[in-house]
Amino acid sequence: MGGPERFFYLNEAKIKRLIPIEECLHWSEQGLAEFSKRQVTSPPRLRLLLPEGRTSFMPCYLPSRDCFTCKVASFYGKNKERGYPSVVSSLLLIDPHTGYLKCLMDATYITALRTGAMAGVAAKYLPYRKKGTVGVIGAGAVARWGFTYLNSVMSIERVLVYSRSPESRKAFARQAKKIAKAHVTVLDRPDPVASSADVLLCATSSKDPVFDGKVLREGSLVISLGANTPDTREIDSTTILRSKIIVDSIESALKECGEFILPIREGLLSSDRVAVEIGQIISGEVKELSGHEEIVLMKSVGLAAVDAVVASYVYERAVQQMQGKS
Repeated sequence: MGGPERFFYLNEAKIKRLIPIEECLHWSEQGLAEFSKRQVTSPPRLRLLLPEGRTSFMPCYLPSRDCFTCKVASFYGKNKERGYPSVVSSLLLIDPHTGYLKCLMDATYITALRTGAMAGVAAKYLPYRKKGTVGVIGAGAVARWGFTYLNSVMSIERVLVYSRSPESRKAFARQAKKIAKAHVTVLDRPDPVASSADVLLCATSSKDPVFDGKVLREGSLVISLGANTPDTREIDSTTILRSKIIVDSIESALKECGEFILPIREGLLSSDRVAVEIGQIISGEVKELSGHEEIVLMKSVGLAAVDAVVASYVYERAVQQMQGKS
């Protein structure tokens, strides 16, 4: 059991050395499956609105790893002007037996990595053409990691990129060329990206839908990793109504995602359409999904259970390293 004398801090540089990105995909699957099997204690996040941003508190107890965590995740849009990431996170790892703090982690990298891993999980378990064109709307860290994980589980033949900032989309295109051996094209409008994509990855901080759902091709897979507040949505109602819907948490999706809250409020969508969690598919609880003729939408809100799994392995490896040096 831990006591106050065991506390230590892990900064981003140390954490990067402790997380093999290929293992983060498997850790994410573990957290999603255990969450959907109700094997974790993880209440919905508590949000605090501040003058220039918002902060969420995401606690979780994970019995399989004997792990108790609370992530403090903030979004500050003006941070880009200051040269900082817009998403800033810290994670507390607490001894579940004594309540003492065991470790404080910089969780900004963990958040971007595990959020991006959701794209890999979706592409691994959901139906779509397993090779073809990937469209990316958004050009931040989550988009980059999402694309990285897509490249690890599918054969990418062509890449189309759009973001609001011309500089950002060009920079992303350069990164994409290094990640995937595919032709990369930068576009100045989002709809042509969406209309040509077999897999469309959206990872934006937009308050409004970023493309017209009418242009999506049948059989495409849409992965939405951004916009997770009740009054924002990067995916429009047309896409929602055309799609088979998969989420990471049904409860959180219906409480936190404008993609579902707004069309339900408008009488366009029934809440029972939001009925399948990706963790149920991973665990085998849900076996039957549509074929390749239907659009599939994976919406990720972000789970504390995934943060807890990743943090528990990071902590374990950090302790092993320190013991090896002592």
